[in-house]
Amino acid sequence: MASFSYSFYSIDWCSLLSWICLLVWLTILGFYLISLIYGKMHLHKAVQREDEEKCVILPGVTIAKPLSDLSDPNLVDNLASFFTLNYPTYEIIFCIQDEAAHELINVVNGLIAKYPDVDAKVYTGAKEAGVNPKVNNMLNAYESAQYPLFLISDAGIRMNEDTLMDMVQHLTDKVGLVHQLPRMMDGDLRFSRVVEKVWFAGAHARVYLSANACGINCMTSMSCLFRKKILDEEGGMRILSSYLGEDFFLSQLIINKGWRVVLSSQPTGQNPGLSTLTSFKARMMR
Repeated sequence: MASFSYSFYSIDWCSLLSWICLLVWLTILGFYLISLIYGKMHLHKAVQREDEEKCVILPGVTIAKPLSDLSDPNLVDNLASFFTLNYPTYEIIFCIQDEAAHELINVVNGLIAKYPDVDAKVYTGAKEAGVNPKVNNMLNAYESAQYPLFLISDAGIRMNEDTLMDMVQHLTDKVGLVHQLPRMMDGDLRFSRVVEKVWFAGAHARVYLSANACGINCMTSMSCLFRKKILDEEGGMRILSSYLGEDFFLSQLIINKGWRVVLSSQPTGQNPGLSTLTSFKARMMR
């Protein structure tokens, strides 16, 4: 019987490395094609306009806006966009982390006075429930919410008039949560802003879209709408305060209970007024 022996030096390392590089390139190309096709089929669809009879039966939405300070120059415009939503029944609850942030409180109260027809209120002071400061800050809004649907929306988000309607329309019978693809809105042409825009429209969008197309849990809570009763059955939002990555655990809990998590057809409108390479790096590390 012939015997064969192989040594470390007999391997054609150049060929092996070439095959590895080809495999990596094909994998990246596969993710790119999946995200491209899924995005083309799913994103930027026209929002169906509901007639008056259907608008009457649409569920109400509680919008939680966690706020920490007034440093962002675009904050007022971003917040104002939530007062002009084309949706019949919703409330906005502003959650201001620091009770002593008087200037921020005055700005929010000024917006509420400017739009008296919109149900809006302010809570100050975050509750100490766990390690997640964002969840701690939203507990007042969650526990006082009067509607069955709950929307988490970060301070830097600017929303189109028909976005909330689009998200609710995606919340069909088997769906428990609707989220949005993160996207940077057009702003100034500073290098740091362009870097963020390219990142969210390129590498991040490729992974985000391909993961959702393949049914992988990939969701950010910067803008997400969910059925409040699902979380209530598990003890409410307080259970998320123990995790820094509350978005993953929220969506995974909903999936584990047999509900679907889907992507809205409208990307999120991130509109920060302050954008630096340092803040972008810190955000990516977090």
